[in-house]
Amino acid sequence: MPLLLEAKRTKSQDHSVRGRILVAEQEASCRDWLITTIRELGYDAVPVEDHGQLILEIEADEQATVILSSEFDAAGPLVAMGQLWLDGFAPRVILVSDDGSLANDDRAMRMGIRGTVSRSPDPQSLRKALALAMRAPTGGCHQGSPLLGNSARIREMRDLIRNVADIDAAVMILGESGTGKELVARAIHDCSRRAAGQFVPVNMAALPENLVESVLFGYEKGAFTGADQRQEGMCQHADGGTLFLDEIGEMNRELQPKLLRFLQNHTVQRVGSNAVQKVDARIVSATNRTEQELVSRGVLREDLFFRLNVIPIHVPALRDRKDDIPLLAEAFLKRKSLQTQRNLSFSGDVLERLCEYSWPGNIRQLESLIERMVVMARCNVIGLKCLPSEWFPGPPDVTHLGKPHTHFVTDLDQPVLVNNRRLTRMESAERQLIVESLLRHNGNVVAVARYLGVGSATIYRKMRSLGISKAIADNTIE
Repeated sequence: MPLLLEAKRTKSQDHSVRGRILVAEQEASCRDWLITTIRELGYDAVPVEDHGQLILEIEADEQATVILSSEFDAAGPLVAMGQLWLDGFAPRVILVSDDGSLANDDRAMRMGIRGTVSRSPDPQSLRKALALAMRAPTGGCHQGSPLLGNSARIREMRDLIRNVADIDAAVMILGESGTGKELVARAIHDCSRRAAGQFVPVNMAALPENLVESVLFGYEKGAFTGADQRQEGMCQHADGGTLFLDEIGEMNRELQPKLLRFLQNHTVQRVGSNAVQKVDARIVSATNRTEQELVSRGVLREDLFFRLNVIPIHVPALRDRKDDIPLLAEAFLKRKSLQTQRNLSFSGDVLERLCEYSWPGNIRQLESLIERMVVMARCNVIGLKCLPSEWFPGPPDVTHLGKPHTHFVTDLDQPVLVNNRRLTRMESAERQLIVESLLRHNGNVVAVARYLGVGSATIYRKMRSLGISKAIADNTIE
């Protein structure tokens, strides 16, 4: 739908209905009942047939609430929600299920489930669930997750996560400290058929050498001083789920043969026991060391390295994806705004300075800086004075994203070519509107989306299709 019409539709809906509800239910009778009841309650009900349509509808309205059937995705509702997270969305979700086990599940709540309703027709139960869900804030776009972004490397990483999620092969995540390797591991788990199982993180660098084996594999009562009862290990806790071994390069070399045996046979043996226990856990590891360093310097046994590194995923440093910095900064600021109950925003020159910085601490450093700036800000617009001088010394070299242009498309009969395709008059008008809005808001896409009354995902999609991103970067807008 053209942007001008889409913005008009969004604004008109705000006055005519109480909210937009996406009904992701494939069973016809239940879907028809839900749609009818939702509309009678004053909401706009939109039936959704598959995941692709669900993404498109959420892109059109990020404030929409989703009624999700437990059978909408063959792998289950948590996988469907994990896929939404991977695509950059965390909407409010009401689960349609006769099994209430997910109603109070911590992971389900974190991923956006705000209530459950049964398949049996119960208008009052549905009305109550909708009222509670609509009062809860939407999660927005990943709330600052490393998966948030539109740079080529991040899109490639998301595609790789989606492709490997349901393959049980071991994954090794490589990247600098602070890039968000654990959140990448969680995304793999949440998008896989193991999403209903446990995600068990273990930081190998934080475990004392004499306790690593008992923590991983468990121990029998009396196996050592202080072992007052039998204890299951982290491997057993991850049975049916995912075991995440963070900082694998810090693992005790003497324990590596036992981990290798676990990877080969999927069995563990508790300390002090002769019994062997079968465990079905997927292994995801992470390290801030390079692949060459792990093997050539003998940090990991070569055979163990190859077992762990079946599928490598490289998480890019923040300085290598600077186009994503404004999006990440806005997401962190949105989270802090909700926590502090303030309506905070950045001035355009602040975002430019953030993009110029090298970020040795990566996303973790950016998040800490945003929190610091929120504390320092004396008004709701965060300006250059809030930037710490030790990171941003001297007077800022402020350069604007785009120069003032006086040759926009004022005559819609004038042809505009994008990728050798002539834009329609409507597309030319949309392009002109978005370009002028970007220049007005110093390239801040979130601010532009708010100004035009549409979702930021819609702006990014339009920028790609209308060739605007490259035009601004090259200062060749016509």
